[in-house]
Amino acid sequence: GADPIYNFMDYSDDCCMFTFSTGQRDLMVSMAGQYRDLTYTTPTTTTTSPSTSTAATTTTGTGTTTSTAGTTTTGTGTTSTAATTSTTTSTVAPTTTTNAPANCPAGENEFVFTYKSDGYPEETKWWLKERASGSWVTLHSIGYGSITGDTTKIYCISASTSRLRFRIFDSIGDGIFAPGGFSISLNSAVIESAFNNEFGGFSRVTVTFNNVPSGNRLPKLDDIETENSKPSLEDAEENKYRKINGLSPLCLMGDKNDPCEFDDDCCSGACKGSGKCYK
Repeated sequence: GADPIYNFMDYSDDCCMFTFSTGQRDLMVSMAGQYRDLTYTTPTTTTTSPSTSTAATTTTGTGTTTSTAGTTTTGTGTTSTAATTSTTTSTVAPTTTTNAPANCPAGENEFVFTYKSDGYPEETKWWLKERASGSWVTLHSIGYGSITGDTTKIYCISASTSRLRFRIFDSIGDGIFAPGGFSISLNSAVIESAFNNEFGGFSRVTVTFNNVPSGNRLPKLDDIETENSKPSLEDAEENKYRKINGLSPLCLMGDKNDPCEFDDDCCSGACKGSGKCYK
């Protein structure tokens, strides 16, 4: 089935059940959260306190009555009390907890970028863009040489945003060495994570939000597109040949000198310059 929890339990060898690589546990939890409801409602609970009982009692006494005529009457009376049992029952109403952003106002989505340096932060470049309607708007951009080390950035994304796009490059193309890497999360759910040589040099993640009421705009897994390919050496050599012969170059994603931040900008002809993006 589509549920990763059942797949993991049914098809994983028992010896692997509790063995995880770095970051795998967090990634599995976040993936499960995409399939399973992020809103949890506690069930109604009823509690009953221990019963308290009062035993039956009988009281016997003697009374004397004297009339005005001087006659005295003596009698015996008995009072009985029946046994009683008392039980207290209380009901706790259900409560609902939603995985809401911790640092953003209600109705906004929390995007968190975490970067751990491998000692060569000057080789890393990344962007975050949003699209409400029309063209893409850059929310943040950090160029090569601008990252100085480990960093965490938090952005609150407007509820009017229909799509988010995150892109990260390594200028040399050899990725981020261990123990370095990066992760991005949306509303506390990790949607991309690459540490310990898992990042090969290029990654692009596009998130499309569900058309649901403001305040509940939590994306599902099928709304997240991830691409981890990068330009091949053959493409680079091909462009050298094309440049020498005056031909338009191929659109290469992640080129350090490329003025276009995204390949679709470049290849559509919307962005031109530096001999990189001619249609």
